[in-house]
Amino acid sequence: MKNVVVNPHDGIFKTFLKDSSIARDFLEVYLPEEIKALCDFTTLQITSGSFVEDDLRQHFSDIVYSLKIADQSGYIYVLIEHQSTVPVLMPFRMLNYELGIMKQHLDQGHKKLPIIVPLLFYQGPTSPYPASLDLIDCFEDPELAKKTFLKPFKLIDLTVIPDEELRSHKSVALLEIIQKHIRIKDITQFIHDVVMLLKREPSTVDKVASILHYLLSEGECANPKQLIQYLYEQVPQYEEEIMTVAQQLKQEGWQEGIQQGIQQGIQQGMQQGMQQGMQQGMQQGRQEEARAMVQNLSAMGMDNAFIEKVTRLSVEEITALLKQAH
Repeated sequence: MKNVVVNPHDGIFKTFLKDSSIARDFLEVYLPEEIKALCDFTTLQITSGSFVEDDLRQHFSDIVYSLKIADQSGYIYVLIEHQSTVPVLMPFRMLNYELGIMKQHLDQGHKKLPIIVPLLFYQGPTSPYPASLDLIDCFEDPELAKKTFLKPFKLIDLTVIPDEELRSHKSVALLEIIQKHIRIKDITQFIHDVVMLLKREPSTVDKVASILHYLLSEGECANPKQLIQYLYEQVPQYEEEIMTVAQQLKQEGWQEGIQQGIQQGIQQGMQQGMQQGMQQGMQQGRQEEARAMVQNLSAMGMDNAFIEKVTRLSVEEITALLKQAH
């Protein structure tokens, strides 16, 4: 903030109102009676700086007084308007300046917002003052604004909403369940809900990958191996996402547990259907799927012996498929 005199109006305004005795007389004349009764004018001080934007200082000047109001830190903000055309959004501009004072107050170490009494000093060519002083009138729909603006905001407190209710929230239920329980000691306690919701509300690949990464990286899990295995068994349609996220997290701290879980999950998943589909696919010439499977397993650090056991391919076939990947 700066305190720069840019025009005659500003100069004479501040020459007078920076005199504390004149300022006190001014405030005693113009403050609302109920506010004036709460003010301790013996504590009145003029603060330095301006809250008016640089490009508007040819039209506006301001001065800030600090004092005790009802025995609390408070401010009186006086804005003087020089321009000939009254801005329709003046109440919004005043609010913006008041917010600036509040921020400065907090930056000084205070923990609560101060009381601010705004005054607009007008000496323009149109009489009387031709615009509204009510901030609500700045909205396109004032009646709707009365119902929403400066009202207590709506709180969505997941911690008190029963899981049963969250499960009824359609496509957002999965996000809410995960966010509610992510801090518990073991995420396997609610993983069945995650699986159920993934089955009920199929999601996009990127969202599933994001969900899995969030669960496995931010949640606590006593048995990563069991968790990975369970996911493979319950939602095999997201096999690739599970494998990809597990591979990423293998480099972030879950190496042994994840790798063992992946191995067991793949083995059981293959035995329960993936293996049969793979073999049938290979028999029908689905070389691309086989190549992708082998490449994924190899990228996760599986040796050829393990890949051979899982896919039932020969070492020669595996080697050939890996060569195709390069």
